[in-house]
Amino acid sequence: MIATRAYARRAPASAEFLAWFSPAGLAAFKGNAQLLAGHHPQARAALVEALGEQQGTAR
Repeated sequence: MIATRAYARRAPASAEFLAWFSPAGLAAFKGNAQLLAGHHPQARAALVEALGEQQGTAR
């Protein structure tokens, strides 16, 4: 019963963590991984894609 009341009073869940599952977030993650791996041309392409996706979803 206490858990049910606590659950009902909780703040709405934030969906900020879902940003990583957006096309822009995934492309940025991919570009960062490629950059760290030393794959610079592929990293550049992925990061440019991420920027393009981000501009399409700007708030």
